[in-house]
Parts: sequence; structure tokens; C-alpha cells
Amino acid sequence: MSEHRPQRKVIVVGDVHGQYDAFVEILRHAELIDENQNWTGGRNRLVQMGDIFDRGPKPRQVDDLLDKIQQQANATQGEVIRLVGNHELELLMSNFLISGFGKEEAKLVRDKLKRQVLDFQIRAAYAYKGFLFTHAGVTNRLMKIFKMQLDELTENNVAI
Repeated sequence: MSEHRPQRKVIVVGDVHGQYDAFVEILRHAELIDENQNWTGGRNRLVQMGDIFDRGPKPRQVDDLLDKIQQQANATQGEVIRLVGNHELELLMSNFLISGFGKEEAKLVRDKLKRQVLDFQIRAAYAYKGFLFTHAGVTNRLMKIFKMQLDELTENNVAI
């Protein structure tokens, strides 16, 4: 007799904008984290659609939480997929004016984002079961991230 595995859920959250407390509440309600902010989502997927920075009071805490649960989810066959939003893109392009960070902190965040893009921890887009997830469509700026992540852009690896 074959073992029946429950279907994986896909939970999509966008535009957190530094609203750490509300983000934690959403993740708890979706049963993806516990009261200590540890991953409890099992094999489920969280797709964070970008724009975790700016506007809100705790953008670095949101970023740290996503780093933490991304690692924990991988250990349980779950996934935390992080996408580049326009606010991350502005930081990646060294446009620090809208970031809300001082210049030195913005440079640190930018450098971390670059490493995460190159390591595929943050993606330009995510395709799953016939759906393509992007922050706000595919723009020329977003194509630069695709180019960083792929050796060559072809119709087989990028839907344009």
C-alpha cells in the first residue's frame, strides 16, 4: 500500500515593506512558523514576492527572518522562495535614496542582496505548476538579474 502524502501548499506574500510584526502574524496564521519564528511549514512553500525593505520600521528583521526560515525550510523539504521587488532592485542598483537606510547600511544590504541573487537565494522569478511569479512583471531591469543568474538567456530558461 502506498503512503499518501498531503499536497504541498503554496502561500504567497508580497510587499512586506518592513512590517515585521504583521508579517510574523501572517506566517503564524498560515502555520509556517511557530511562536519562536521557526519554520513549521514542513514541505509547504512560501513565495515572498519582494519589497521587504522601506517604509516600515523593521526591514532588517524581516530580512533576517526570511534568511532563517529559508534555511530551516530547506532542511524539511519545504521552500522559501524570495523574489526581487522594485525596492530590492533599487538597492541592487545602488539607488539608496528610497531605501530608508543610511549610506553605509544601504551598501551592506546591497552587497548581501547581490550575494543572495548570485547564490539563487533571491530570484527574479519563480515558476511552479504552470504559474510564473514575478514582483511586477518582467522589465529590462529585472532582465539584468536573469542575466546574473543564467549563463545565457534562451527561450528554454526564460519565458519572455
